[in-house]
Amino acid sequence: ITIALCLVSFAGFSYHYFNVYPQDSAHNWQAGYEQLAKKVCAYQNKVDKIWIQLTDQRFFLWPLAYCEYSQGEFNKFEFNDHYYLAKMNNIYFDKNDFTNEPGRVLLVTDNSHLDSSSVIESKYTFGDNKQVFFIWKNNHEK
Repeated sequence: ITIALCLVSFAGFSYHYFNVYPQDSAHNWQAGYEQLAKKVCAYQNKVDKIWIQLTDQRFFLWPLAYCEYSQGEFNKFEFNDHYYLAKMNNIYFDKNDFTNEPGRVLLVTDNSHLDSSSVIESKYTFGDNKQVFFIWKNNHEK
């Protein structure tokens, strides 16, 4: 009986650990940030500005890791009062309004409150299906 109880307990724990826990904790482990950062790096030379408006203010660490910057470029990065990056070349991490910006503007956000002049280009859902990132392109041209 003891061995059977141990096996049932182990099976229940294993199921939760390998199936339920990864979905429930994906947001806490920043699931999808690597793919998102690589996508941002790929767009950096294709658009005029990239605005990143995510709830997690530490996302700037991911483009730092996956985009290639020279020492001279790194020295020009702008930080805010809390030592978070505010601007990396043409990537902005501010919470300012970008919708009236001229040119090709790309928004990476986990919120979907944009006006109709912006069109969705990509949508990424990671882990728990609650963490959704939208990449929007602004149609305003110079």
